[in-house]
Amino acid sequence: MASLLRSVFFVAGLSSALPLSAQALDGSETPSVEKTEIDLARDRMIAAKRNKVYYTNKFDLSGLPEYVPQSKISGVIRMRGAKYFTDSPLAEWWAAEFQKWHPDVKFDFHLRSSQHAISSLIYGVSDISPLGRAITNAERLAFQREFNYAPLGVIAVTGSQTLSGWNPAVAIYVHKSNPLASISMEQLDGVFGAHP
Repeated sequence: MASLLRSVFFVAGLSSALPLSAQALDGSETPSVEKTEIDLARDRMIAAKRNKVYYTNKFDLSGLPEYVPQSKISGVIRMRGAKYFTDSPLAEWWAAEFQKWHPDVKFDFHLRSSQHAISSLIYGVSDISPLGRAITNAERLAFQREFNYAPLGVIAVTGSQTLSGWNPAVAIYVHKSNPLASISMEQLDGVFGAHP
């Protein structure tokens, strides 16, 4: 639905990143930083709901062609950006499924904030960068000035309408003097998703 915030992956030169004979990471760990009480509270909230299943609808994927690897690849896929994929088990699931076909590929997840996503692509420390929001004009311009082409955005997942702590859905607020008492998601989609 057009009214939901979408997480977007941005990929810089993905065709040049595969096959992944990329340089190996040095294995050094991120320096330890003492967390604030707000960070600790968020960590507790996320831990309490990290593995709970909220969405149980299953999609019939039988009509999709079966994936057949065209070549053997190895190396490291580096991801920098939104926390959503490591706050939930998604990153682990994706890595495990990918490694069934490409066991020599390792993943380096440094997913802390959407603020890191595009700059990580520009500075060459990320191959895939998830955003929990739309790319800003300033980020797009910086990327284009560096590489002379636009970043490729792929909508992968939508926001959470009813679950706090994940990427939020868009909220609509009206002034108290507005006579509108309520509006459905379908009506909002008609207002904001309509094409002229």
